[in-house]
Amino acid sequence: MGYRNILKGLVITYVISIGYAHAQGVINVQNGNINLYFKDFSVPGHGYNLELERSFNSKSNFSGMFGHKWGSNFDTLFKVTPEGTVEITEYGGGFKTTFSPEKYSQKNVTEFINALYDKVPPASKSEKLKSSLKSDVEFRHKLAMEYKVIKPIDLGTKLIANDRGPE
Repeated sequence: MGYRNILKGLVITYVISIGYAHAQGVINVQNGNINLYFKDFSVPGHGYNLELERSFNSKSNFSGMFGHKWGSNFDTLFKVTPEGTVEITEYGGGFKTTFSPEKYSQKNVTEFINALYDKVPPASKSEKLKSSLKSDVEFRHKLAMEYKVIKPIDLGTKLIANDRGPE
């Protein structure tokens, strides 16, 4: 049984045993979207409190540890990409914020795509592949990991948020 499943079981058991401390909900009458928010527990600590916060968004495609359309603060993800950027996926809606080095530009992306394309075996190269590498970031990252094309982030590099995209 993996760490995530054990954590999920412990959290659910704890939530069931103590009930929830706070809940609120909103229905958007214009588009029918239902948003629910629960703070299941909060344990005071030194620095940050240990809290479990969950949210439900009926229009979301995000699938967190509590199921489809549910997110929690334990679903927040931090990922260093092979391109030398950092993605933070927020809980609730699953929005991704990408952080890049200050001088990062489309030129860097193009150079990364070209380096990755050069590693692909000749029999697999095609214009369709090159087009997919340009348009599909997740595919590009997956292929980069497969071919071990990784641009490290230098220690002390200042990263800035360039976008905040959908889940």
